[in-house]
Amino acid sequence: VLAAAWMRLRGHISASLAAALAAPPQERRPTVLAVVSMFVPTNRTEQPARIGALRRTLEALHRLPAASVEVVLVSNAAVPEVEHLVVEQVIREDPQCKFGVRHGLCMTWESNGIMRARALAAGPPGAAAPASPFFC
Repeated sequence: VLAAAWMRLRGHISASLAAALAAPPQERRPTVLAVVSMFVPTNRTEQPARIGALRRTLEALHRLPAASVEVVLVSNAAVPEVEHLVVEQVIREDPQCKFGVRHGLCMTWESNGIMRARALAAGPPGAAAPASPFFC
């Protein structure tokens, strides 16, 4: 079930990115908020590959011609290698899916909460806001 949900999400993200890349560049690009989550592995041998993939993903987001992207990284540990690519790092050392359920796979739930809080803080549609929500 989890694999099928991941494949659907991946397809949605790919379609969204393809649409953004196909859009003509504008003089004044809108600013969008991308909330990216990653569980930093405690196994030091896995970290370089995962952090490298995260860096490449963030660089690709910043190359989108249709929008200026503000990235918030949600992770269980600070990732200094990507500080220059994010506006904020939110650390959740023990991510929680719902009350009493804590697991590394819950990092996505934590990022959803961050995105929701940012969207609510931006106010109603049409109101002047620093960023509009976009999930990745």
